Parts: sequence; structure tokens; C-alpha cells
Amino acid sequence: MKVSARLNTVLQYARDEAMRTGCLAISTDHLLLGLLRDRENDACATLSALGVDLDDLKSVLESRLFSPRMVSFDDAASMQMARNAQNTLNLTVVEAEIAGSSELGVCHLLLAISNSALAACQDYFRSLGIDHASISSYMKAHSLLRKVEVDAAPPASFTHFMQLITDPSLIS
Repeated sequence: MKVSARLNTVLQYARDEAMRTGCLAISTDHLLLGLLRDRENDACATLSALGVDLDDLKSVLESRLFSPRMVSFDDAASMQMARNAQNTLNLTVVEAEIAGSSELGVCHLLLAISNSALAACQDYFRSLGIDHASISSYMKAHSLLRKVEVDAAPPASFTHFMQLITDPSLIS
């Protein structure tokens, strides 16, 4: 299984978002902020179609995550993947396998995030009547789960993706 270049970019953005919000651990909510930073993707299109105001969701996440200090780039090597983010990334693989996809993509990540009980976005999603089933139904109806994402960069290896789960310093 390959990892789409877009998903790899979202992981880079998640690391940057963790640093920007003052966290030394990348959480599931940082993964979602990474998705929201790259809005030209099927996951964000799905959320918008289901009635999510992406700017409002970003504000809600930031209000729960922000710390008064930023993490410097010198500290980037000491960052870790929080346990909930590790679980979410493992679920991303499961979602891709369930969909029969040969490539991990941002839609699989969004489905995994929607199954993460500890993510701050859950209350927000529930208030809109959005859950894993509604996201999955939308994606299936629009053939988004088996689709291979077209990116300028080649996909990353699955082995590299699995290493990122425990060692985010490998995010390039």
C-alpha cells in the first residue's frame, strides 16, 4: 500500500500545526488542522458538503489546543506522536483496507478522525449530526474512497508511513 503525496503533506502540516499551537505532541486534532490547512482535498470538500464551516471548525480546534508558547524548529526533532494520533493513523490504514484502496489518502484519514473518541472535533461534528457513518456514506456515494489521489509528487512508501506513527521527526 502506498501513501498519497497529499496525505504526506497533511502530516507535515499537522506537525507544523502542533508546533504553532505550542504542543510537543501531534494529536488527532492536529491531524485535522493539517487537513484543514490544505483545503483543496476531498476530505475538506466532504466536510463542506455535510454542512461544516471549515473556518469555524478550525477556530474551535485552535481554541482548545492553543498554548501561549510556540515550539521552535530546534525542538521539532523531539516531537512525538500522541497516542490518540497513533491510533488514528492506524485506523487510517484500516479504513483504506475496508475501502479496498491501494493508497492511503486524506479521505481515509478523515474517516479515522471521525472514529476518534478523544478528538475535540467530535462535539462539533455531533452538533451538526455528522458522524463516521454520514461521512462514509457521502464518500461512497461520490466514489471518493477507492480513488487514487493525483498529486505532483510521487506517493510515499507504506513503511515510511508506519515509521511516522512512532517517530514524527521523519516527517519531511
